[in-house]
Amino acid sequence: MHFLGDLINDAIAKHLAEKLVGLSDDEAEALIDEAIVSIMDTVETETLASVHKLAPGNRRYNQRTTSRFVRHLKKRWKPVFERLEVIWAISEELGRLYNERYRSTAAEQNDYKFDALIHLHARALLIVREMICLLEGGYPDGALARWRSLHEHAVVATFIRQSDADTAYRYLASFYFTSLSRARNYNDYADRANLRSFTDDELKEMEAWCDALKSTTGNLKGDFGWAAATLGKKSPTLLDLEKATGLDHWRPRYKWACQHNHAPHRPGDKLLGAAEAEQIVFLVGGSNSGFVDPVQMAAMSLEIITTTLMLHEEVLDNIIWLRVLHSFVDGIGEFSMSVEAETKTIWDEQQQGWWIAFLGWGRRLVRRVLSGLGSLVGNR
Repeated sequence: MHFLGDLINDAIAKHLAEKLVGLSDDEAEALIDEAIVSIMDTVETETLASVHKLAPGNRRYNQRTTSRFVRHLKKRWKPVFERLEVIWAISEELGRLYNERYRSTAAEQNDYKFDALIHLHARALLIVREMICLLEGGYPDGALARWRSLHEHAVVATFIRQSDADTAYRYLASFYFTSLSRARNYNDYADRANLRSFTDDELKEMEAWCDALKSTTGNLKGDFGWAAATLGKKSPTLLDLEKATGLDHWRPRYKWACQHNHAPHRPGDKLLGAAEAEQIVFLVGGSNSGFVDPVQMAAMSLEIITTTLMLHEEVLDNIIWLRVLHSFVDGIGEFSMSVEAETKTIWDEQQQGWWIAFLGWGRRLVRRVLSGLGSLVGNR
């Protein structure tokens, strides 16, 4: 396979071979520069045209390959996905009924804990749906990265439930302080980013909201400033909240999940999606491996948040439903591992074919483009 640079260099050499004879060094350099610009412009134009022409066909090819892969993935992990869906459905229904039952009473009593917990629970349900979407697409590492946010919601919800109403109030009020801080940061870079800045009037309105709240909340600085008074710490962190709630044993998994959000070096075989690969690969698409941990962690964290919400009003039917929910969450890790072990042989037979098909899509596009450019440049 030729590289584009090789084609261009060959074309320049052929194009200028006779014209360079008898020229001075400066004249030859000028002629070469002129030829490079001319050929580069032509190659760029033709490359763009070729890619646009081939894009619809290659997209259809990619969609067929992806659909075939997803069918195999769902066939393998169907029992696990179904169990996670049941856990989500129970949690969603409990949250919905709880909100309908207590919303009016909470509003009458200014129950800030209820408001904070119901919002956190809804957000948690959304995050788990995002995780399910990533899992069903073959992206366990992406799902693990989203669990990082789910864990934060579980910690915050637990901390708010065990704290007083003022803590919940400060948590809700922190939105306005965070918005003002983000707006100022946004304006610092708006010109460079070619974005419209917040106007002075808009900033003053945000500042007015914060000033009005400071008499009851204090100045809530930082992502967890709302917890400062409760913890007796000037600048609390998530770790402080984890320790206060007894959820700090999740810290190693939280740091593990952070790796996929940031850019530390990770060899290709250290990704969840490459857990069953027999050789080191560069994972650039979906995988059929590595689902046990994100599934288990999603289920357990969602149970923590749902339990936290439901125990805000400890009535008998809430407790019964939480026991039902726990029966599905309990042992989901072992269940997922058994499914993984039982289906591994089937997956091993399909894995190589998937990688060849997936990588073939990119090769097919590049080769067809270069094939057409080779004749174009060679004739110049």
